[in-house]
Amino acid sequence: MPDDDAPLSAEVLGLPDKTALATRQRADGFGVVKGAFSLRLTDFDYFVFRDFDDRVGSCPITADPPDDAVLATCATGVSGTLARAGIRHRFEVYAGQGDPVGYLHHNWPKTDSGR
Repeated sequence: MPDDDAPLSAEVLGLPDKTALATRQRADGFGVVKGAFSLRLTDFDYFVFRDFDDRVGSCPITADPPDDAVLATCATGVSGTLARAGIRHRFEVYAGQGDPVGYLHHNWPKTDSGR
């Protein structure tokens, strides 16, 4: 796990602008709040696309869930939305003391993540 305290390691490439991503998330049933530099999912308030201005490309994603099952559910939903939009990504989900519990991806090369 790259960051010992992080339950989610995420990389996303080819993000659309913030408005387009919010529209895609809403179409899949997520509540979304657009901040000046973030996109937050209201049903999963701890799941945030950060430092996200209106550039196209990538941004950090952070998650601080109440428990592992909630994070897995949210990460699965967000991954599905990104995959349906053709957005290349990978999410590694960790529990407890850094035990891997999930790997979600779309069009991510195996060589980049070792999987």
